[in-house]
Amino acid sequence: MRHPGRSPAEMGDYLVYTREHVRWSWERHFELMYLLLINHAGFYDLCTELSIPHADVATFLQGYDSRISQGDRALWQMVDLVKEKDLTQWFTSTETYSGLLNRMRTAGGEAANWTDAFDQFLDEWGWRTETGARSALTQLD
Repeated sequence: MRHPGRSPAEMGDYLVYTREHVRWSWERHFELMYLLLINHAGFYDLCTELSIPHADVATFLQGYDSRISQGDRALWQMVDLVKEKDLTQWFTSTETYSGLLNRMRTAGGEAANWTDAFDQFLDEWGWRTETGARSALTQLD
C-alpha cells in the first residue's frame, strides 16, 4: 500500500517508533496490572469470607452482568469439564501443546467430546490472542 508523501524510509522509521510505543504501553500496563491483581486477589478473599460466590463478584462490582464476565464464566466451565471428565492429564503430562487438540480428537471418548465442546466455546466466544500489536498480521488473520 502506498502512502502519498511518505517515503519507504519514513514509513520504516514510523514502524520502529510504533513498535517502541506499543512495547512502552505494555510495560506501563503490567506495572499497574500486577498491583491491581494483588488487590483483586485480596478482594476475592474478602468475598469468600462474606460468602459471595466468585462467579458473582464481577456482577457485584458492576451492578450488572457483562459479556466479558459471561465469557470468563464460560471459560471456567471448560476448565470444570476437564476436571469432571478426568482429562487433566492431557494438559499436565505433555511437553508440547502443539497438536494437542488433534491428539485429543483422535483419542476419541471424553477427550474428543471435550474438543467438540471447546470448538463450540470458540464459536461463541472467539479466540483470545496475543497478536493484537503484530503489524505483520491483518485483521483477517
